[in-house]
Amino acid sequence: MSAATAAAASEPERITDWIERHVGGRVIAIERQARWRPAWFVEVEDKDGRRPLYVRGRRDQAELLFFPLRHEAEVLRALHAAGIPGPRIYGLCEDPEAIVMDRMPGRANLATAESPAEAAQVLAEFMGVMARMHALPPALFVRAGLDVPPDAHSLIFSLFDRFEAIERAHRRRPEPEIVFVKRWLRRNAPLDRVRAAFITCDSGQFLFDAGRVTSVLDMELAHIGDPALDLASLLLRDLSEPLGDLRPAFRRYEDITGQPIDWPLVDYYIALWAVMTPMVTGHLAKDPTPELSFLYNMDQTVMLLRVALEAVAALVGAPLDPMPPPCERQGRGGTIARQAALKGLAGALADLHPANAFERYRYDGAIALTDYLGLLIEHEDGLIAQDRAEAAALLGTDIADEEERDAALEQLAAEAGPERDADLVRFFHRRVARRETLLGPKPELFVRRALQAVR
Repeated sequence: MSAATAAAASEPERITDWIERHVGGRVIAIERQARWRPAWFVEVEDKDGRRPLYVRGRRDQAELLFFPLRHEAEVLRALHAAGIPGPRIYGLCEDPEAIVMDRMPGRANLATAESPAEAAQVLAEFMGVMARMHALPPALFVRAGLDVPPDAHSLIFSLFDRFEAIERAHRRRPEPEIVFVKRWLRRNAPLDRVRAAFITCDSGQFLFDAGRVTSVLDMELAHIGDPALDLASLLLRDLSEPLGDLRPAFRRYEDITGQPIDWPLVDYYIALWAVMTPMVTGHLAKDPTPELSFLYNMDQTVMLLRVALEAVAALVGAPLDPMPPPCERQGRGGTIARQAALKGLAGALADLHPANAFERYRYDGAIALTDYLGLLIEHEDGLIAQDRAEAAALLGTDIADEEERDAALEQLAAEAGPERDADLVRFFHRRVARRETLLGPKPELFVRRALQAVR
């Protein structure tokens, strides 16, 4: 394919050309995966038969490129060479930028297991895989381009610092809750931590089949850090992909490593890991891009911010109010014009007919957004009034403008001493929990529920 022809070709055509030139065989099928991130399922036929491949593309949001795509490819190579279940890497396609790898058998999400017994067996095996990854010599990954943290501060904050730089560069407005959690984390960092190990960071992502782990997934954020962060992120994974009873899983990890889990340390890393997503996606929830699912991004941003606050509350001993019930559509509220516009939007969407799985994914997101808009029209004014009244009591002055009020709260969060931690975390938790009422039912007081279940 000439350079001019390649430039004019579609992404599937360019991927097909790269695979046939670098992997060999003939591409007989290519289909985009139904998700926000560009990825494709590919079937290749050669003299030995058919071979399934997976092509993982680069994020569209340049500001969220924590590491180059090559970082993930080299980590997967190192893990494969070390005997960790995962794909063989064939190389990096240059245009579109993507990792070409084996498509591993199995499926994600233990909720799809054939039985609770199979789910428990797979989770136990994954804990063994995680322990094996934590025991791998960091030098293996230095050769893959990862850095070894030089001190305890870097061990804790090396990735966090990257997220914070992105947050500062793309901040759109005051973020008092984020400022509070970040400041608390810096002030209470466990600087006695010294063990550096390879960690996936966003743990609990794997494929399984017939009761066995077939592949680890998603090494986008893998780095050398504190293994306790992987344990914390596993608890957060349980929010979106329920993993079942985690008590036997954590006991298995303790048995394999020979070390008891430091649960207050896990609390700390829950707060750290949970706040990192809102740090870099908060601006996308306020200034969305067409590539991302706005509602999913909003849901993750708000829910994880609430979880971060719950982890801080657990560590400072602050009692929290129960989660308020989710808002429901009453069929009224808002102006007649707003209601008519919403009805018109829903009708226009209903006339669309998605042609494939990816279009269906985008279509379903748009339908869900109309439901959210209906709740927003009916309930937002009341939620803002509650925020304003509580902020006035905390600040000692009533500020009508929402952005000015948030700026005053952010200044308070940035300047208050430790003696105010309990009051601030309780206030911010109530505020964030109210935002979640527009986003459907959520787990009640996640951190305490999760940790009481596994301790």
